[in-house]
Amino acid sequence: MKKKAALIFIGNIEFCPYRKEYESILGEMGMDYHILFWKRQDLSTDYPSNYLCFDFPSDLKKKKMFKFYDFFRYACWLKTMVKSHSYTHLVFLDTMSGMLGYLTGCISPDSCALLEIRDYTYEKIPWFRLLEHALMKKMTYVCISSKAFLRFLPPYDYCITHNFNTLEYLEFCESKKFIRKSAKEPLNIVYTGALKYFNYQRAIIEELKNDGTFNLYYHGIGPDYEKIKKYCFDNGIKNVTFTGLYNDHQKPDFYKDADFLLNCYDVSLGSEITYAISNKYYDGLIYHIPQLSESKTYKGSLVEKNKLGITWQPGEGNLKEKIIRFYHAIDEADFDKICMERMRTYYDEYRAYRDKIRMFFRAVGKTTI
Repeated sequence: MKKKAALIFIGNIEFCPYRKEYESILGEMGMDYHILFWKRQDLSTDYPSNYLCFDFPSDLKKKKMFKFYDFFRYACWLKTMVKSHSYTHLVFLDTMSGMLGYLTGCISPDSCALLEIRDYTYEKIPWFRLLEHALMKKMTYVCISSKAFLRFLPPYDYCITHNFNTLEYLEFCESKKFIRKSAKEPLNIVYTGALKYFNYQRAIIEELKNDGTFNLYYHGIGPDYEKIKKYCFDNGIKNVTFTGLYNDHQKPDFYKDADFLLNCYDVSLGSEITYAISNKYYDGLIYHIPQLSESKTYKGSLVEKNKLGITWQPGEGNLKEKIIRFYHAIDEADFDKICMERMRTYYDEYRAYRDKIRMFFRAVGKTTI
């Protein structure tokens, strides 16, 4: 049987940049594949012919109990697609797509199946953990994007991966340098990615609003994009700029004049934030930009430990002073050195991850690896 892969994601594929790692390897190997995803938001109609979507809108802010029907319909569609195409290799690009694949019987005993765990989801629920453990037993490989996930996942020979763009790393990390502005120049605080966590973003904006020392730039959209934008308009906040949806090719331009990276999320919303490492953490290292992270999280501990920036929570106050004090105390040579050293370590782990993916696609059955 000719090998054919399915890369499966539970949302808009625009929010899954790491799928490109798989597409790159599948392209190298000349292997046919489909990308199966749920078009929950109308972000684009221009997809390659091998991108097959479940076109059913679903409000991301809808309460979880009311999302059940939407997820059920997606699960039925996914089962039909997997069965009709007889894929030899299944790659579940997130935990929930893997769970739906398991519950609908998409994973046959001789399947080559791989699971990506990129976030904490519902592991606090005992029955979910039991199902997740059963799912993992059906996998050829399980890849995790944060070593902090080991705190809630069962013992397993995990493959470590990282959320960064390798082409950006190879092109920019060695050549970029941190160059400090003078004390008289305003600092550009830059955010990229899905715009959410309204209360947290509002707290940051309130700390820095209409202060000529700072300019805030939000690049991207998300569940709270319109709400945050409206808040700034309604309150006459002039030093915040929104640019909307973008593609990865624009990111180097966004970061070219960035002095601080806005890389913090609302920890009060739970363990989803506590354990994960965002792609913006790696962006800060690649582009040599100090970053503002939330405190009391794994990512925040990395930022503090390696002196890559500061951590902050709403209610602490003094955000302006903390940013300015850290920024103007940076030793440029030391900062550049730690950025490159950290990224070299992550890149070595990434290469091992790529080797595992190649082995996975070369296999003709689960027992052959």
